[in-house]
This record gives sequence, structure tokens and C-alpha cells, in this order.
Amino acid sequence: MIITKPELPAKAGYVEIVDGAGNHVYKPTQETIEKQKMSGDITANKNDADEQLTNLQLALCEAYEGSDKQLTDLQTALCEVYELVLGGGAV
Repeated sequence: MIITKPELPAKAGYVEIVDGAGNHVYKPTQETIEKQKMSGDITANKNDADEQLTNLQLALCEAYEGSDKQLTDLQTALCEVYELVLGGGAV
């Protein structure tokens, strides 16, 4: 049905149509639909990137903790060697 007298106020990115029940409703323009899809895609990509960053941070923390333990073990071993060499006794 052609609208000769709009009932709804103008709304950027939307056109007024009459639905099957005879109600005047807003229908998004093709440009608005594409913008909404692009916005959804951007949000999905941001969420994926955030998840990947979190996983990377966790992996780095785990690697650091492992390295830190290795460093502590190495320091302990060096102290034991120094004690043996310099102290001449058992640890």
C-alpha cells in the first residue's frame, strides 16, 4: 500500500511502511541493514580478538611461571654448588 500521509515522524535510515495488519511501522533501509550487519561483524571480531588476547595473556603468564620456577631451581642448584665448592661440605 502506498503511503500518502505519513503517520510516523521521520527517522534517519528508516522508511515508513504499512505492515500486513495495517499498522504504520519503520522499515530499515538497505544502507541501515548493511551498517547494522557491519556493526555486528565488528563487535564479533572485537570479541574474538579480546578472547585471543586473554588466551595469549594466560599462556604468557603460564610460561613466565614455568620460567620463574626454572630460574628458582637454577639459583638453588648454583647455591648448592657454591656451598660445596666454597664451604667444602655437604649441602
